[in-house]
Amino acid sequence: MIIEYLKRLFSKWFVYLGLLPAIDDLIERYLTISLSIPSIVLYFVAFCAFIYATYQVWNDMRIEKEELEEKLKNPVDYEIKAYAKKIVFDLGYLKNKINKNIEEAEKKISETSIELKELEEKSDVKNKQNEMFYIAGLDNYLEKLRNYSSKKDECLDKYKKVIENKLKDLYMVDFVISNCGIKFDEDIDIVLEFGEKNEYLEDGYISSNLPMCIFLPSKPERQNIYYSSEYRKAILGRPDFREINKIQLDSNPLVYRRYEKIEDKRFSIKLRDLKVSDSVSIFKNDSYLFKIKDKNSMKCTITSKNSTSKIIKNIIFENDGEFDFFNKTNSQGEEK
Repeated sequence: MIIEYLKRLFSKWFVYLGLLPAIDDLIERYLTISLSIPSIVLYFVAFCAFIYATYQVWNDMRIEKEELEEKLKNPVDYEIKAYAKKIVFDLGYLKNKINKNIEEAEKKISETSIELKELEEKSDVKNKQNEMFYIAGLDNYLEKLRNYSSKKDECLDKYKKVIENKLKDLYMVDFVISNCGIKFDEDIDIVLEFGEKNEYLEDGYISSNLPMCIFLPSKPERQNIYYSSEYRKAILGRPDFREINKIQLDSNPLVYRRYEKIEDKRFSIKLRDLKVSDSVSIFKNDSYLFKIKDKNSMKCTITSKNSTSKIIKNIIFENDGEFDFFNKTNSQGEEK
């Protein structure tokens, strides 16, 4: 202890002693003034530097001791971070997608018109009820294809309104817990509280709120005049956001979770154990979708087998870039 104290003391003192000649050199170089400092002044400055260095080392070691005593009272401590990836919507990409669909619609109009003409020319077609239904379905299909291009601006406006009104402040959030204490811990009960202004959103929230007008109508089948289920798939042919993001079922299979519960304004989970300095994603799914308006209101309460008191922490938010929902790329342009 004494050796460590002396090492710190002389290290600081030598730093302070080096300041005086450095200042003297700067004055002579830039102000062209030559200083002649009496020896008694130098001794006095050196003594003052020694006293100040002594105080600083003592104060630093006092703070370290108090922190250690506090940790020994409760050797378990945690840090919770939320890595938040903002969801953005590139309307330029959406516009290009619609333009490509318009080109595709023109091709389908030509192909379907030929097919419809051939069916109508068949002499026995009127005696076949299924064919009559199919022809009616083709007529309706052609009408929707012809109207598709005229509704381009209307479709883009619908997307803009939904994005501005319902899809603002959306983030994919991955909660990570770190054992920053000095003791291994187990049976860790974690409760994440979102705050009144923040909202957890169910899987598929984005897709269910986006309009379907971007998609071309599906061609009817001979046996069924109804549109195929493909028409009801989510944006860009994906059923929900979780599939787009390709989130793993378990980010860390070595972490045994005894239970996991999702409620309206809180998450509850119990981890089996966590070693000192280890960090893991709290939940099996890497990320959850949130509407976040107040990051400072999120907090976490932790109790465990080795903690001597309840641990309450504010959740630290880390910016994890952006994710473009339409073209499925993050802020660095890497495809997910």
